[in-house]
Amino acid sequence: TLEEPPEHVVFILATTDVHKVIPTVLSRCQRFDFSKIDFEDIKNRVIDVLNQEGITFESEVPTLIAELADGGMRDALSTLDQVVSYAGEHITLQHVYDIYGMMSNKDMVSYLKLLAQGKTKDVLAMIEDYIGKGIDVKRLTYDLMICLKDSIVYKSTKDESLLERLNEGYAKEILEDYSIDDSLKVTEILNEARNNYRQSTNYRLFFELASLRIIEVLSNNEEVFKEEKVVVKEVVKEVIKEVPATKEKVEEPVAEKVVEKPKEEVKPITPAKDEKQFKEPLESDVITYPIDEYVNILCHGDKKYKEQLSNMWQDIRKYIDNPNYRYVAQLLADSKVGAASKDFVIIIFDFKLVAARAKQRNNIILIKEFLKEVFKIDSEVYTVERSTFIDITNRFFELKQVNKLPKLHDIPKLENTSSNATSSKEAIVVESEELKDATIELGKDLFGDALKIE
Repeated sequence: TLEEPPEHVVFILATTDVHKVIPTVLSRCQRFDFSKIDFEDIKNRVIDVLNQEGITFESEVPTLIAELADGGMRDALSTLDQVVSYAGEHITLQHVYDIYGMMSNKDMVSYLKLLAQGKTKDVLAMIEDYIGKGIDVKRLTYDLMICLKDSIVYKSTKDESLLERLNEGYAKEILEDYSIDDSLKVTEILNEARNNYRQSTNYRLFFELASLRIIEVLSNNEEVFKEEKVVVKEVVKEVIKEVPATKEKVEEPVAEKVVEKPKEEVKPITPAKDEKQFKEPLESDVITYPIDEYVNILCHGDKKYKEQLSNMWQDIRKYIDNPNYRYVAQLLADSKVGAASKDFVIIIFDFKLVAARAKQRNNIILIKEFLKEVFKIDSEVYTVERSTFIDITNRFFELKQVNKLPKLHDIPKLENTSSNATSSKEAIVVESEELKDATIELGKDLFGDALKIE
């Protein structure tokens, strides 16, 4: 039919996957590639329609509708139709926010400032409030990244016309609390949350975890800044002590001492062990054991002890706001006790990314210390994903049914575990590759075609 169509017939074939169309069809067609409609053209068309219909509107409304349309005029007019039906004769930005589950620019800036100020309770209350109003968490995560990108652009260019979402005032507000480095770190955490949304429908969990992690990262930066200030103060005190009271000699000694003294005065401000004990450590070997070894550990389990520990486990969330325990508490917040006795605990994690972090040797050591301090439990710690634990229990019951459970032998201890005994190095390489891919995707989102990858 395509080869010799009737004269009065024109076939129009539309596709977004032109590479899938077979050559015999392509060779019989004229090809037209359509691109997205220009942002300004969509915006002006929305304004024309509103004026023709006699509907009043806030000046930013056409801009937001054009942005939501993402290059599609049909989508822009559909959105406009919905907003008009909802708002009536006068449209405000809040009407658009309400329909599409969006947070206003003002509220997003307030949220980012609360994160920077470390106000965990206020942040969680704000999330609770907006989720109750039907906020789209996936959209919010993306919008926050755009806000941070705008602040970076404004910091570098001072050109308001280059901003995608914010105005100059909001960009300056963000820059009061965020350096470019801070903004990039936060954007990376938010992008990781977006990737995690694909694994679960519980977007709120990942968004809250990302928010808590941002507070932790920014508070660490603040602690470093405070330490630097303390060094300066100590140096100044030392200089003042050694400067003679006479006016003539004040200037010379100050200049000399400021250069010479700092290195000597750094020692007193080293954080105490208990202050940095539960901060995020550097990456280390991933600790795992063969399934048969986990089955042996399971054979040592005590059901009553496990139930007691599970009841105590719920108290871990209370430590999320404690700066000394926040990192480990966040890591364990959604974990569960799989099996336990006075000698060990197997901790189950639902999500692969969280489990991968919890399997690292340094993190296992932190978890052990946390349990020892908080629950007074001195036990070996084993961390597994839920899918792995299901395999372990299945193996356990298979052996039990045929009376072939292994003879009890000592459970493995972390200090005796060789990092070479597992595929830890492989695991870290895989994680690094995933991180690299995520970084490239983040760069594409932020800089588009301007990004060159070598």
